[in-house]
Amino acid sequence: MIVPVPLDPRRRAARGYDQASRLASHLERSLGWSVASRLRRVRETVPQVGLGRKARLANINGAFHFEVPPIPGTVLLVADVMTTGATIDQGERACLAAGCTDVCGVTFAREP
Repeated sequence: MIVPVPLDPRRRAARGYDQASRLASHLERSLGWSVASRLRRVRETVPQVGLGRKARLANINGAFHFEVPPIPGTVLLVADVMTTGATIDQGERACLAAGCTDVCGVTFAREP
């Protein structure tokens, strides 16, 4: 199952789309896996751009909740860009807390 990391609703409204969801849709067509948008943001966060590792971790900590029941098999967690890995880490934690057992993160760009 492919699970996109959701964009903050304010940023989605400003941008007009969610890049992780779009990337997940392309993966769905390529891999033949289904997309399940069951990861939710449960609190607002400030944009991660310009924050250091420690601030990023604090900013995104506890920001996600995975809607149960857990997904059996592999969950492919999709994000657009990885800088420190804090967002993927918190998304994975939410998936595991809901009972998912195999979570892999994938991003399409890496920012140094």
